[in-house]
Amino acid sequence: MFCESVNGKYELNGKSQLNYLTRYTGRCQCVRAAMGVGVVVLMMFCVLPMAQAQAAADWRQQFNEIYRLENDEVLHRVAPPFIPERERYYVEERSHRGKAIPKPPDFITFHWDGELRLWGETRSVSGKRPLKTVLVHTLGLATSDFEGPEDLLELDIPGDWILRKDASQEDKLYALEEILKEDFGRHIRFIRCQVDREVIVARGQFHFNPLTGTNDDSRVHIYADILIDKGSGLGSGNLSKFLRYVGNGLNFRVIDETREEGNEDNHKKRIPWTLHRDSYYREMMDEDRMAKVNKVLANLTKQTSLTFTIERRPVDIWIVVEIEDKSSSALNISRSATQQAKEVGVEVLPFPVLGLPYDFALTSVEGQIIDSKTFRGKVLLIDCWASWCWSCIKKMPKMKELYAKWHPQDLEIISINLDLDERTMTKAVKSLSLPWPQIMVPDESSARELWHKATGISSIPRCLIVDRQGILQADCSPKELEQELTRIIIKSKPYKIYTTKPELPLSTSQKILLIILVIVVIIGLTILWKKQLTKKLSSELKE
Repeated sequence: MFCESVNGKYELNGKSQLNYLTRYTGRCQCVRAAMGVGVVVLMMFCVLPMAQAQAAADWRQQFNEIYRLENDEVLHRVAPPFIPERERYYVEERSHRGKAIPKPPDFITFHWDGELRLWGETRSVSGKRPLKTVLVHTLGLATSDFEGPEDLLELDIPGDWILRKDASQEDKLYALEEILKEDFGRHIRFIRCQVDREVIVARGQFHFNPLTGTNDDSRVHIYADILIDKGSGLGSGNLSKFLRYVGNGLNFRVIDETREEGNEDNHKKRIPWTLHRDSYYREMMDEDRMAKVNKVLANLTKQTSLTFTIERRPVDIWIVVEIEDKSSSALNISRSATQQAKEVGVEVLPFPVLGLPYDFALTSVEGQIIDSKTFRGKVLLIDCWASWCWSCIKKMPKMKELYAKWHPQDLEIISINLDLDERTMTKAVKSLSLPWPQIMVPDESSARELWHKATGISSIPRCLIVDRQGILQADCSPKELEQELTRIIIKSKPYKIYTTKPELPLSTSQKILLIILVIVVIIGLTILWKKQLTKKLSSELKE
């Protein structure tokens, strides 16, 4: 019996009561175990993913706080050592490459258009990031777009870069100037100048004539002498992009004049190419560089039917210079003032920086346009003076003496006059018998103030000397004038303008024809010589 009736009620007997409690306790333990398992499962499927999501959000938030641009920023540098979240970003954003090469690149370039987009990465053997590499691989300049001292271009500026995608080239470079000043204490400036340089001019209609027997006959091969199995660089794009790539490889600016000859379709069509190592300018020795360049261009002509000539043309480039802190501030003022002067039609001289091209176009009091480019091949002295400046008047006899001495050797002078009215200036010029052109600074006060800020010229007398290449070589006082002028005239190299065409290498068939022609000529000369000899012997025998 499991139970007994007591006063009409059933109750468990002792043994049954013990069994019941045992079974009840066992069930409770099972329920508790099941609840524990349920809690674990719940954490695995709900709590842990939430925690992981929160952790992911946390690292992403920390990464985005560093790797971003503010509304007014154009360029931002993230200096090493990098935050740990950078490695996680690389592995997750570049999942395929991140798994193959788990170590992130040394330097990363991002584009910003409201969101961060990975654009380029660099793995450096030396661990350095030279300024010139940042200009090319981060800011997108071609190697022929800038020039400067090698020590400046090799300045190490390691770090990741974030670049506003739609910013102008000027804004990018000016932002880089500020970063170089703030992070490195260097007053480096990028000044746009027009200079005469050797360039490659491309003309003609593009028609693909593939080489045979290469590792890929469907590509245009950029090479000088050696076609190796694999090129050092592959690419594709329209004709404009192809010509730019050629220029980057040879370190030449390429002027594209193919559009003038009906190449609109080729500027839309995709052209694949391979750059071979011996055509890259870094692989060329200085002594045979031009010979190599000519070979590369000749090989391209065979494959594309385009013609390439090396000519001297005026081109815009960025000059990289480092200037003193004081001049740096004045240059910043000059940039703003020059832009304002341009907008209101005030003619100004450029801000004087030694070693840079000094180009301008000003109107003389006679109404003649004085263009600095017309003085190429000559040494130009720019004299800033006024009739009320005693030191300026005192130096004029010596200047006339120097002009008479050096004018036959290509010295030219122009004067910038700071008198307040033309009548006073004209009277002084007539009294001093000055034979060179005169240019007046604007007399209206706001325009004159703008002129002073733009040119950086606040005191006179002041003499600027530009050499035969159009480069500002001296910014001196009258006491130093004769010495500086003599030095520049004697040492300044003659200015040359020339055009060269690449020598086309002979094809195999042309070489065979040339050999046959040489053999025929030799045989003909031999037969002629024998006939002459036979004739001479016959005449001697008859005698």
